[in-house]
Amino acid sequence: MSLIKSNIIEMWREKPSFFIVVIFVQMLASFSVLYATGAIANDYYSIKEDYGMNLTLYVPFLNSSENGPVCYSMIEETVSDIFNGKMSDTIKGAYIFTDWIKGAGENGTSVRFDSSFKIVGDRYFLPDITKEGIEGTLIEGHAFTDEEMNSKGYYVIIGGAADKEIELNGKKFEIVGKTLTMLSGTDSFTYSTTPYAVKSLNLKLGGFSFELKRMIREDELEYIKGKFERVLPGQCKFIVQTSSDEDKKAIMKSSLVISALIGMSALAVLVVIYGYIIGRRNRNLAIWRLTGCSSVKAAGFFFTEMAAISVPSVLLGFAVFRFVQVKWLNGLFPYMSVTYTFSLYAGLYLAIMSVLAVLFMGISIFNSRYSVKQQLIRAEI
Repeated sequence: MSLIKSNIIEMWREKPSFFIVVIFVQMLASFSVLYATGAIANDYYSIKEDYGMNLTLYVPFLNSSENGPVCYSMIEETVSDIFNGKMSDTIKGAYIFTDWIKGAGENGTSVRFDSSFKIVGDRYFLPDITKEGIEGTLIEGHAFTDEEMNSKGYYVIIGGAADKEIELNGKKFEIVGKTLTMLSGTDSFTYSTTPYAVKSLNLKLGGFSFELKRMIREDELEYIKGKFERVLPGQCKFIVQTSSDEDKKAIMKSSLVISALIGMSALAVLVVIYGYIIGRRNRNLAIWRLTGCSSVKAAGFFFTEMAAISVPSVLLGFAVFRFVQVKWLNGLFPYMSVTYTFSLYAGLYLAIMSVLAVLFMGISIFNSRYSVKQQLIRAEI
């Protein structure tokens, strides 16, 4: 290792400008790979958003909080703060549904309730997409009005074959609409109702989610996590449905191809620079060979030297990109922040280093291929 260290120092002393260019080229290559990957992912998700990609943030509860099962009354203020805070332009609506209530139906059937809503100020509204879905399947009645969404009444919209009499905990529901669709089987039914009904009956929630207008950023996800952790510490999970496994695989494949292409683009520059630097060390190489160093061992020395320079250079390129991304790029590319994961960074790093390793091996073998006699002639000894 001391020989390799002294050789690198010697390289710096002889041609510092070339040494700096070598580091810069590798930093630029790694930076370019990461930037191209983020830009491709941003365009990919932007196109999918234009075509109505469904984006959802699920918040499953463990239902074992200090105050018992999670009910809507426990999170209502939190949800309202999120709607009216920094997420107001990101969230289309929210969706809650209760656990199944066995034997609560008219004929002993199991029932559950769901509710879709958005909050503006202190008032509830039916999201446009939910309203369109209900109105498109109505047989009779109407979708929930703004007055019904904000009143203290008990209203439901039922499916075609659902129970016609709905009463729970002494509260009788008014059926305001009937649709063709039915989300449940013959012995269980799901009723759509208003947030007030779910809250006032203190029903245990089976699930909660936010419907998003676009991909959620890291800072926005942390904001939501912080809000829920304040009221339900350690009791929530957060699952962002941003893309399918096929989407992720497609982006990773594109990233690896980009890594190879950019690595090959840097190859020509590195071949010339490293070839020149090693060529100037013919005298050292000749001395090594005279003292018993084989061509394979000499190639190993050259390879190790180049790797010792490249490993930190590429990592430094990653670090510079991360700084630039957080500082500026996330504002320009809204989906870039959700692209990078540890596995993506690791995959791209391995891809870049693999390309460079093949390059270094070729340079090392090429410059160490001569016999001792030929090397002496090349060194003019």
